[in-house]
Amino acid sequence: MGDADAADENLIPDLSVLAEAPDSAFSSGYLHTQCNFEIVIDNILDLTHTDYLHANSIAGTGMTTSSKPVTRETKDGLRVEWLASGIPLSPFHARLYPDIERADQVVRMDWYAPAAIRLDAIFMPTGQPEEKGFANLNLHLMTPETKTTTHYFFAATRTYQLEDEALNRSVAEARYKVFSTEDKPILNLVQERMGDADFWDLKPLLLGVDEAAVRARRWIAKMP
Repeated sequence: MGDADAADENLIPDLSVLAEAPDSAFSSGYLHTQCNFEIVIDNILDLTHTDYLHANSIAGTGMTTSSKPVTRETKDGLRVEWLASGIPLSPFHARLYPDIERADQVVRMDWYAPAAIRLDAIFMPTGQPEEKGFANLNLHLMTPETKTTTHYFFAATRTYQLEDEALNRSVAEARYKVFSTEDKPILNLVQERMGDADFWDLKPLLLGVDEAAVRARRWIAKMP
């Protein structure tokens, strides 16, 4: 685990939004993945996969594939933002808000080096400000176990229907199903295809949407 005396609590990211969430609007989960932790980071930082892999569950709106992410460096890592206007709601949110046909959406991710990601997904009726939106606030935390296995922890809260415990259970169950049956199999297969090879030795074809993931990998490579 390293030198305990070198630990600096000031480097812990501020995730108090989760600690302050009521039990009726908070949930968490865990998966043991058979892949390197950086593959999990790749998956989250490039959200274009959601319009394909999660088309029938939590995405499928065309939000990520129709917009261009903006990535910038912060003192702790990276911030990535996706903005889209006038898109349909995801199947999940369409069931919650059947009267809303189109919405504007922002997804804002903060990657804290080396392996924590806060992801805020906010949607609001088209033309309304972000403050009027419905926000899902998520944490993804990856702890390497071995070179090819990872402890993947996740947690979430929201800014709407905070007292609805039934909704909270439904959200938690849906998220776990999506992560375990859609994301995890793909991540494991990526690792299986890569084998023991170094990522860069495979000479990957890099696309524009890979910017955040590539910058994160290069940041991690420079860390002591």
